[in-house]
Amino acid sequence: MLEENKALVRSFFKKANQDNGTATEMCANDFSAHIVGQPPLNLEAFERYQEKYYTSFSDTETIIEDLIAEGDQVAFRGFVKSVHTAEFMGIPATGKQVVVPIFGVAKITDGKIAEWWNSPDRLSWMQQIGALPELGKERKNLNRERNIQTVQSFFKLIDQRKIKEISELYAENGKNIAPYHSGLFPGLFIGRKEIYKFWKVATEQFSEISFPIDEIMPFKDSNKVAVKLVGKLKFKDNRGIYENDYLFIFNFDDDGKILEFYEYYNPITSARAFGLMDKIK
Repeated sequence: MLEENKALVRSFFKKANQDNGTATEMCANDFSAHIVGQPPLNLEAFERYQEKYYTSFSDTETIIEDLIAEGDQVAFRGFVKSVHTAEFMGIPATGKQVVVPIFGVAKITDGKIAEWWNSPDRLSWMQQIGALPELGKERKNLNRERNIQTVQSFFKLIDQRKIKEISELYAENGKNIAPYHSGLFPGLFIGRKEIYKFWKVATEQFSEISFPIDEIMPFKDSNKVAVKLVGKLKFKDNRGIYENDYLFIFNFDDDGKILEFYEYYNPITSARAFGLMDKIK
């Protein structure tokens, strides 16, 4: 069954690329999709989302590098290659080839895809077609510089376990949001008090914490900043090292306080590290 589930996910990508659409025959009637930056999508809404993509990008090819099956879940990692041949999100066709890393999870029920989580590297994607500024250019906007400095301080404070100082970087009604929590952990914390509790509990189970920033990616909107990194945390109970790929998105208010903090990670990796594979919803 595990091999059949993996083959279904691989076929789902292949069929979509061949038809420039959605392989609806492989989806359950109550299918739902969870795409970074989008609200939950039913099958009809997902078809529209796919149609918009394939209208703007041609010669799409999905290369799957890893498939891991556990129970009724299949995790995938790879990248998508395509050519930007029509307007997309207000950006005219550039003719550029775009290569976008992806990772996600599919839930299989009765031989059909019932739920679909996909986390394409949207920031890299937008940068490649010129929708976002390239890294390394001089940034003149003072709010952007301030927010980037706050992001850098944020991860230093996590490494140092300064929980009170972390919570004070948030707006009074700031939010911590984990779209891919998969039912394993709470997915939403609101307000400094709750956020303080979250970070205190999250850090207490580790003897060592390291969140070295790999890449800072500012949006055109100076109040939005994204960060890519690999987190490495050592359990106190000698369970070893927990390591996961992360994408964090910060939304700031005009005073430089964190309004929303989005945390994206591979839920299969987390479940395996915390011994919760049987709890994934």
